[in-house]
Amino acid sequence: MTALLDHTSDVAILAEGYSQKNLFSNALWQMNNVLLPGYCEGTRHYDCKMRLRLHGSDPTVLLVDFLSEALALTYIQRAIFCYVHFEVLNRTLLAGHLYGRWYKELDNEIKAVTYHEANVSQDAIGKWTSPILFDL
Repeated sequence: MTALLDHTSDVAILAEGYSQKNLFSNALWQMNNVLLPGYCEGTRHYDCKMRLRLHGSDPTVLLVDFLSEALALTYIQRAIFCYVHFEVLNRTLLAGHLYGRWYKELDNEIKAVTYHEANVSQDAIGKWTSPILFDL
């Protein structure tokens, strides 16, 4: 589950999930909805697959680095990465594959995924959350 947050100069989301994998997948989904709203809905076919392996000092760094890598690959491959399969995802390591669909033109451009306000946390009932700001 994700929600758009009001922010003056950037676009902010609140990514949520009941596992770390769910949090990361939902954050990717919401970033894609900023780039090209609705593009991934109902997707059954993917045009490209990219391997990922990232290390981070904690889950927050790993989340921001994951989204940054997916964003860079979006521009390099001209594909929106709608789905991620995690082979490994823990506090400091992410390994897996991104699956994407080629696009012709984006509705919005994201310049960067920022660390500002990003903070992955888990509450007492197991819900993971993090705000994420995108520099447009």
